[in-house]
Amino acid sequence: MRQGNLPPAHRFDLDHLATLFELSLGLSAWKSYGANKWALRCNPSSGNLHPTEGYLLCPRLPGLSAGVYHYLSRDHVLEQRAAVDDPQWTAAFSGQGVLIGISSIYWREAWKYGMRAWRYCQHDCGHAIAALSYAAAALGWQTRLVLSTADDVVANLLGLDRSEDFEPAEREAPDALLWVGEPSARPDLEHLLDPLSKASWYGHANRLSQENMRWPDIDSIHRVTHKSLTLERSAPAAVALPLPAPPALDLTFAEITRQRRLRDDQPLVRKQLRQLTMRPNPLRADETGDAAEENASRHQQCRAPAGAPRRANQDRRLVRPGRACRSTSSSDTT
Repeated sequence: MRQGNLPPAHRFDLDHLATLFELSLGLSAWKSYGANKWALRCNPSSGNLHPTEGYLLCPRLPGLSAGVYHYLSRDHVLEQRAAVDDPQWTAAFSGQGVLIGISSIYWREAWKYGMRAWRYCQHDCGHAIAALSYAAAALGWQTRLVLSTADDVVANLLGLDRSEDFEPAEREAPDALLWVGEPSARPDLEHLLDPLSKASWYGHANRLSQENMRWPDIDSIHRVTHKSLTLERSAPAAVALPLPAPPALDLTFAEITRQRRLRDDQPLVRKQLRQLTMRPNPLRADETGDAAEENASRHQQCRAPAGAPRRANQDRRLVRPGRACRSTSSSDTT
């Protein structure tokens, strides 16, 4: 992808989905100061705390079995949460795309920001939506936010309503569901729920902190903003925009994204990214809202709750992707 020109759509397989997650929710660098070491990611986050978790729902694909996966950015692996062996599940996707789920762990922000954590989690969810949309566009895929679905359905599809998998760990709140693929082929979510009820589930969420401070106001906001099923909005009319100015350097989207850092000291990279993405957002304009708003604050080193992995090693099934998935310890991530 260069200067807003989208490539032909790549096939959906493990390697290309690995690229999607790397360029949107993956690690872009490791930094250290004294004995402390922390990671930076391709998607911005308030205070570099990253409360956002990413999930993949897919049919059987080259390199992947059908089911639900959790993305572990630290190791750049997909952890299989649910294995689905039901023709109805595969048929629902019609071979034309995958679903990406997004959730938030409020405690990752609350230990530092208190009551403001809920708002910052929504902000970071918007960052993740925009990052996923641009990374998908670089692979030739279109992205649509599933606006009508209820929070309970998102929680069910991602396995967030499985209380036994989150005790005594901090719970995750369902945020959003994205369809990546042919816009007209989006699956009927009802056709996914029944096969998922018969799936084999794996894994147990690890606890991030031994001591948590409860913020009742965050619980209250979560309850009053709980989303029920709503009507689907009609697609807006397409608006043609002028081409961006010629870039100063001929860099690919992947090269620019892998150079993204959380400090405001890379004006050339920021300019390149702005020129590259001046075409209409891959996510429809009516669905982005403030999703792509850039976080201008300087990000600070995260404490243990932010840097800890989300899944425990016990009972988890790992899918270790091929070349397209770079280990976080490889030299080109620093």
